[in-house]
Amino acid sequence: MNRKQIRDLKKLTDDRNKGYVTYEMITICVTRLFSLLCGIKNMTEISTKLETDESIENISKIAGQKLENLPHWETIQDVFKNIKLSELRDIQKYIVNALIRSKMFDKYRHNGAFLIVFVSYYKYVLECKLVVGNIVISLDSEFVENNVISNENQDCETNAFKIMAERIKKNYPKLSFIASGDALYATTPIIELCEKYN
Repeated sequence: MNRKQIRDLKKLTDDRNKGYVTYEMITICVTRLFSLLCGIKNMTEISTKLETDESIENISKIAGQKLENLPHWETIQDVFKNIKLSELRDIQKYIVNALIRSKMFDKYRHNGAFLIVFVSYYKYVLECKLVVGNIVISLDSEFVENNVISNENQDCETNAFKIMAERIKKNYPKLSFIASGDALYATTPIIELCEKYN
């Protein structure tokens, strides 16, 4: 992450009671990011596997907050439950645009277009990934409203796709994409939407 992205993390809205805050928002976010980069998917493992002197020192330097310990996983979870998604999306958009502008992924374009793939996680989140060689980068995310397993889940995932497609076109108006997904997306409404957004 560069200095601009670090500054953006510092600007995230913090609605916590200031009298009880030990860790700044940037520290919470960088700790979560480090855990993901280290392959830690289970939140509870943050407080066991990541709690090393080296990790604490590195996160302290990046976040600009002197730390003796890392935030506990429950603290991180509580913050991310209430974080403003629009602010995270702005940071995500900035990072993706910076990577694309650097031209480092140009060799992975297909007739000028980037490949994106739509995948759902645990029936709760639809995720759009930018595929560049062996690397996938999160381009956008949308929560799937219906969390109950039923026939309606397909409709909810399709609705999430429609919301994401509009946002992707708005956030990356000059880029061309090749959309990829499973059979759920091989429907007339989805294909027509992709054609509408070119």
